[in-house]
Amino acid sequence: MEILQEVTKKRKAINEATNLPNSKKQALLTFSQKGSGASQATVDRLILNFVCSTLQPFSVVEDESFVNLVQCLAPGRSVMCRQTMAVRLKECYETLKKKLMAELALVSNVAITADCWSHFSRAYLGITVHWIDEETLQRKSAMLTIERLVGRHTYDILAAAIHKALREFHIHNKVLACVTDNGSNFVKAFSMFGLHSQTDVKEDKDNDDELEIVDVSSILDEGQNEFHYVLPPHQRCAAHTLNLVAVKDSQNAESDPAFKKVARSTFARCQALWNKQRSTVAADLVKEIFGKLLYTPCATRWNSLYDSVNCLLSVVQQHGEDMLDKLVDGLGLPRFRPAELAFLVEYAMVMKPLALALNILQAEKNMFAGYLQPTITSILRELGKKMNDSSVVYCRPLAKALHEGVDKRFGSILEDNKLTTAADLIPSLKFSWLEGQQKEEAVSSFKNEIDAFASGASSASVMTEENVNRDEEAIFLNILTTSVSPVLEEVNSYLMNSHSDLQCLQHYPILKSAFLKFNTSLPSSAPVERLFSVGKDVFAIKRGNLSDENFKMQLFCKVNYKI
Repeated sequence: MEILQEVTKKRKAINEATNLPNSKKQALLTFSQKGSGASQATVDRLILNFVCSTLQPFSVVEDESFVNLVQCLAPGRSVMCRQTMAVRLKECYETLKKKLMAELALVSNVAITADCWSHFSRAYLGITVHWIDEETLQRKSAMLTIERLVGRHTYDILAAAIHKALREFHIHNKVLACVTDNGSNFVKAFSMFGLHSQTDVKEDKDNDDELEIVDVSSILDEGQNEFHYVLPPHQRCAAHTLNLVAVKDSQNAESDPAFKKVARSTFARCQALWNKQRSTVAADLVKEIFGKLLYTPCATRWNSLYDSVNCLLSVVQQHGEDMLDKLVDGLGLPRFRPAELAFLVEYAMVMKPLALALNILQAEKNMFAGYLQPTITSILRELGKKMNDSSVVYCRPLAKALHEGVDKRFGSILEDNKLTTAADLIPSLKFSWLEGQQKEEAVSSFKNEIDAFASGASSASVMTEENVNRDEEAIFLNILTTSVSPVLEEVNSYLMNSHSDLQCLQHYPILKSAFLKFNTSLPSSAPVERLFSVGKDVFAIKRGNLSDENFKMQLFCKVNYKI
């Protein structure tokens, strides 16, 4: 922009100073600017930034119109060729990688998310890394890597790729948790090689992934060096688990004959309407009547059925049931009965807590592990209200099925004292999500957890200082006098503090350290899903021959440009 403004000013000055024809004025302008303005290095850097940030193919630098544009804005400067572009991209990748490694070296705790993705008949494993800035307490995230997977995505292949990435970036001893979906290959990889993994080895029946049976004795054989992997603790994606509740556990409501009858008839009419909209003629009619197209469900997008029902209800509320009748009549479909429309209203009302929770837990910038327990607790409370609400006529069995599903899948999480402590370390939450006896027990548990954390931190600091040679009694007294009393005093002061801003933790060094430890992880693996969305833009339809290495480097530079 600055270069363009400078060119404009010089052109205006020349036009005012001369009465030459336009062609000669342009020639004079080009001559006067030759060798001036932006340097060649600046032009090269801007071109590289343009290609990476807008996800352009490398061949754009050889396009005649692009070359003319650059040379017009920076006369006398050359435009790099496609091969040079690839070299500069690699240099940029190496520079960003070193900066990321340097930043991660200063962090004590990180968390990662991982998932598999396929495009153009190629499979990849994507990994993102997340940490909390120790000064500002703000969430930071970056792409770690995206590696090509050849063959089947078995547990040992995934373990090897994750292990390699963590070693490459020297964070293998800093990862508090790796968040993945409920795929059996990921579950088994961390069951076999994870440290203190909370996942079980049994097959998850809600997943279509095949669970491979292997001989454990062969894995433990010392000669099998390829199995010597060490993975961090595993954490299942809460958003994916909630989606399983909405899709799988909700089917248990069909054990009630009345619910099953009205649900199947209602969704049959909805599905017929959504299917019709795929044709251009039907889509034109929908847009003519409602002013916009209806959302349609997508099997791979969480919350899509709820969003589609909500969209249908919103246009009916805005335009009236008569317009809906007009639409289905025009499409040759049967009309919705009043009971079916009432069912959709109740369905949206019952499913709303799950939908809101999914939106909350898939956040990244202002999301911490401590939000998981309060969110799940809120879901259970809201579903409990719906179960006892006399106004809920059709969907009471659905509310019960969802309540049982959430309780079954998140039962162990709700009993995890560390997650409770993580929630209470967030000043805006701080026990406000608990009620009655639960609140009193949580306060006592919080003090014990922080005391244990501070004692462990003090023990570590004692062993790293020059007093290693002190006897056990001296170390014990040092811990008592330097950590226990200040901890209780700091906790009591925190509990009395009414500030809800995260920055208030700056006044409590022990609690701040605990916050960094307990809240670094994320509840869901949504960040790596967003990475794949960008990857699809890089790996566009006309770039099917893009090499795996160039794909990884361009995606890395695009996602991590803020570094």
